[in-house]
Amino acid sequence: MRRQLDSTSMSEPVLKVPAGSALRSDASLYRLKLAVTKALRAQMDSTSKWRDIAQATGTDQLIKSVHTDETFLDVIVDRMEWQDDEYDAAVRDFVGSLLGLKTNFIPFNGSVVTPTQLPVLEEMLNLPQWLAEHEPLLHGELYAPEQDHLASTFPVDLDGVLAVMDAASANLDRLQKVWERASRMLPTAPARGSDPEYDDLMRAWGTLISGLPPIEGWTITQTPPSMDEMRILYSADAEEDQPAYSVFEHIAQGPQKDLDEYRFRLAKARRVVIRDRLQDLVGIVDTLLPQILDGAPDDSTPVNDSRIEEITRSITEIERLMGDTAARVGRWGHLHRHIRFSEGHDWHDIHELDWPSVKVDIEAACFSEVDPLPIPPGVDLAHLAASKPKGPASTALNWDLLDDTGFERLLYELLLGLPGYQNVQLLMKTRAADRGRDLSAEYAYDDGAGGTRTDRVIVQDKHWRSKSVPPEEIHSGLTRIRLWEPPPIDVYIVATSGHFSPDAVAWIEKHNHDGGRPRIDMWPEARLSTLLSQKPHLVVQFGLRSASAISD
Repeated sequence: MRRQLDSTSMSEPVLKVPAGSALRSDASLYRLKLAVTKALRAQMDSTSKWRDIAQATGTDQLIKSVHTDETFLDVIVDRMEWQDDEYDAAVRDFVGSLLGLKTNFIPFNGSVVTPTQLPVLEEMLNLPQWLAEHEPLLHGELYAPEQDHLASTFPVDLDGVLAVMDAASANLDRLQKVWERASRMLPTAPARGSDPEYDDLMRAWGTLISGLPPIEGWTITQTPPSMDEMRILYSADAEEDQPAYSVFEHIAQGPQKDLDEYRFRLAKARRVVIRDRLQDLVGIVDTLLPQILDGAPDDSTPVNDSRIEEITRSITEIERLMGDTAARVGRWGHLHRHIRFSEGHDWHDIHELDWPSVKVDIEAACFSEVDPLPIPPGVDLAHLAASKPKGPASTALNWDLLDDTGFERLLYELLLGLPGYQNVQLLMKTRAADRGRDLSAEYAYDDGAGGTRTDRVIVQDKHWRSKSVPPEEIHSGLTRIRLWEPPPIDVYIVATSGHFSPDAVAWIEKHNHDGGRPRIDMWPEARLSTLLSQKPHLVVQFGLRSASAISD
């Protein structure tokens, strides 16, 4: 039977922690070898130290090459004063022996590797403490308490996380270039000998993947096969009378699949990190842009407004946050040029053309949902339907599961999907005591005379579960939304996950009856539940209703 060449055969072995070691139970063998290599390169500054650590681990007589009878220690001592690539390669080659790696194969579980000499190295290199001082990320992965190693070793602020992600992205680009060069050297049939340039590229690969931190516990750990390994694979398939191209395709496609997988995971992680800050910055621009346009003539008159500087800063930060998570297909070049010239017609073009086009790119970087919502395993919807299930359908929504930000986001998504609503925007946060955030939208409807009318709508959210919305809150809200004019506001919607007090309902009805502007609409919990009944995907997405257990 033909051997299967799949990704599972290339997976990293399970690491078993030896007795006496402080290593984490979920540590990566590759990351451990990297950590030991870094510590050796930093601390082994004399031949005596190398001899001591080799004797302590029983590797001082370990032969590196049967052709020359040279030991690993001989090569390292010989190249130590040069500190060149050959020295680095010798250290990397020696690490596995110093660790005393012992491999056991367990059926159905694969290889289990035990670094038997790790306690010796931990003591002689003072490994946990050295990593904590010099390589905190590696220390977190290998030695910090498993539940909080990230928080204890890395300052989790937005700029710091972005710096790590940017570095990972740069390392990934370098790794891509290494593979593009190396893949052109792959033999398409059994071949003798090695290619020194290919070997150097594989060394570079091994160095660069150390700069790709895990994402959801996964990172690239495998190095493409050496020329000798490829010759063995080709020979094995030739013995089985199999075509050589199958081996070639596996070898050529495997590393690229890993690169693509890591790039996908990195973009996904970056979206999670930048989403909230992007929303804040878009809200700032959406709020300030109409204010700058107020009174700005649509001609070549220069516009001098202190708010231009804040818009410029916001757009610069937006681009920094986006990175390469979404393609820039909007009018970014026009946007920067119009800001630079800053004449009246430039700002009108920004408002009408440039900003709407780049917001599409920003939303793509911000709201791309790629994770599926959970579905019970083994479910066939046709079978469920054929079972003719009985019983009432739940209607109650668990609003208490949402925080204030979640409620804002729910209203934003709801407005995006309601008929007639367009150009939905999250406005910049205010200094209101309830920390609420306003949304802006346009509502287009038939005017009854064959035309279409568009109303400007402002929505204020009140995620209040323990108290009703009083009339004083409505009155103060009317005053506050004037900040969002011009253009004038036609409809003011107050949406709450709770209720309006009887006095508030009476006050709103009188305001509307007397022709007060803007018109006020009430969206209490009951109204929101009705609207969400038309959008069940939002109910599931925001976890407002628990899924019933599905029995066999």
